[in-house]
Amino acid sequence: MKCSEILEHFSDYLDGVASSPMRAEIEAHLSECGDCQRYRDVVDRGVAILRDLPGAPLRDDFRPRLRHRIYHLDDERILDGGATSATTAVTALGMAAVLLLAAWSPALRSAPPTVRLLPIAATAPRIPAVRPMRLPQVREGFLTAATVRPASIGSVRTELWEDAHLLLQEYSPVSRQYRGQASLLRTGLENEH
Repeated sequence: MKCSEILEHFSDYLDGVASSPMRAEIEAHLSECGDCQRYRDVVDRGVAILRDLPGAPLRDDFRPRLRHRIYHLDDERILDGGATSATTAVTALGMAAVLLLAAWSPALRSAPPTVRLLPIAATAPRIPAVRPMRLPQVREGFLTAATVRPASIGSVRTELWEDAHLLLQEYSPVSRQYRGQASLLRTGLENEH
């Protein structure tokens, strides 16, 4: 037996509560170990000193009150241990029931939930009226570029490809070159020999 085990069971040995095999092991260890034997001597001397002291004056009702307190301490330990485990079990059961209801609540409904959406009001964007482009009269086979300007074309935005020819004319690198210049374009070229 180790010294730590001796210290653990020494009170039972000293009070005479230890079992016979335990008592024999402790006595064998005390006969071999000087440190543990010294510990036993110190405890024995301390007990002897305490026994030689005069007893404290006790009231007549001390022993019944002490027994009553010990009795209630035992009751509290029993009640506290039982209440704690019962409270824990009831709490765990309640939490499991809440989780079960939360998980199964959508399946328990008889009708699917109805959702009411607010009406949405939308208006179409205003499309400007399309004015057809009028070209000036061609005189003698020539048309001036200054008379046809992109500003006079107007904004044609009805369909994506309806005004493609106007966009090509307006954004063409060739037309940028001639903007602001009055130049003549010859139309209706004929073979003149």
